[in-house]
Amino acid sequence: MGYEFFLDIIPPTRTEQQHRVFVSNGHPVFYRDKRLREAREKIDTALEPYKPAEPLDCPVYVKIIWCFPYKKQVRKKDIGKAVPKDTRPDIDNINKNLLDSLNGRFIKDDAQITRLTIEKCWYKTPGIFIKILPLDREIFSNKVIRAVEGAEDVQ
Repeated sequence: MGYEFFLDIIPPTRTEQQHRVFVSNGHPVFYRDKRLREAREKIDTALEPYKPAEPLDCPVYVKIIWCFPYKKQVRKKDIGKAVPKDTRPDIDNINKNLLDSLNGRFIKDDAQITRLTIEKCWYKTPGIFIKILPLDREIFSNKVIRAVEGAEDVQ
């Protein structure tokens, strides 16, 4: 049993790395500004209809595809295709809000994520595709061993 769904939203571009900071009594205090809080609320609201009765409590594989609306950078001949998005936000920063939003809803803790695939693209239908699957420990072990020992292509 797992979960697979598409959040029909324009993906937020605000990331957790954009925290604000001020100094109080000589110590830095980090906080989320209004735009960062709104980005998190947007994701939380979009996830709510898909929330299962109980979150998974096992190692999981998560696949996320961020689909951003086409911009001027996309050539006319690429319209209708998923075009790799090689602009900001950075792929390593964009996932923090989303993965934190999965906590307590779909998985008990994001520490359970032992395999993660992330992609971002320009696409005709903006949104976020999410797939969460329990991992079979034996298959996972064999896959890791083959990859580490060079017998399997990473892709």
